[in-house]
Amino acid sequence: MLRPRRVARGLSQSALADRVGVSRQALVAIEAGRQVPSTALALHLARALG
Repeated sequence: MLRPRRVARGLSQSALADRVGVSRQALVAIEAGRQVPSTALALHLARALG
């Protein structure tokens, strides 16, 4: 769900991670479904991805 939106907006994993304040590794884990973001992080991601 995150990856298609990120790619559609032309953002790299590093760019999105920087924008929401997490490491690239954390974002990779969230995109892969290995980690569930906190509510606050989910809101940051939603805002960053529109």
